[in-house]
Amino acid sequence: MTRPKRLATYLSIVLIALNALSCNTTGINKSVENSASEKIEVSGFYSGSYVMSEMASAHSDLELFADSTFLLLRRVNNDTIWTGILGIWTIRNGNQLQLGAGRDMQLYLKIMQGQLLILNSEGEMIDKEQQFVLKNIPDSSAFDRLFISQAEYFYMADAAIMRFCGDGKTWPVAVGGDNLNAERLFLKENAFNPNEKVFIEALMSITSTENMEGNIKPHIFIHQLMGRSWMTGCVGDE
Repeated sequence: MTRPKRLATYLSIVLIALNALSCNTTGINKSVENSASEKIEVSGFYSGSYVMSEMASAHSDLELFADSTFLLLRRVNNDTIWTGILGIWTIRNGNQLQLGAGRDMQLYLKIMQGQLLILNSEGEMIDKEQQFVLKNIPDSSAFDRLFISQAEYFYMADAAIMRFCGDGKTWPVAVGGDNLNAERLFLKENAFNPNEKVFIEALMSITSTENMEGNIKPHIFIHQLMGRSWMTGCVGDE
């Protein structure tokens, strides 16, 4: 099975298992809707597993970054390879968290003390026997975790960036790892089709460095380039 098909299969299995996602591609409001006019602090790392049977289980790790972006990591059964989705999180109705990543997913969770309860596609509670809870783990992080994902890759003036469709944010790419092969792929594709965006699939991680001012700067580290992605653009791109 090719890597793109395998990725699609993983996502399909988890979508069906959770019964909590919809294919809403209209985007989400980035403003925080809180009737109490108080900002709810939810940024941090969350993790949980949902066991459906002895042969079927779903595992999710979620990092909510302070800038309202997120990284959702998923794997099924005993698979050791995580798939990653980056997107935007918002708070709505005071106690609900909405994760949006364009056409890839839209997920609702109820904010509880120290944990997030996954809701269905309408933002309603799921049957108690099928509840999937992600617990906050303060001493853990999704930084430096390996995952497979697809994103637009661009290289110019000795610097590379990646843009994920889910959050639209440009992430700087670290020098090293397999970035050189990604650079070569971009230059080759760009030479033949200079106006066409180049999407890649890679095993990667989000890592961070501290600049001279003491600020933490996250960036993408490409561990293994798997090739050009089947994607040609993001929803909403002109």
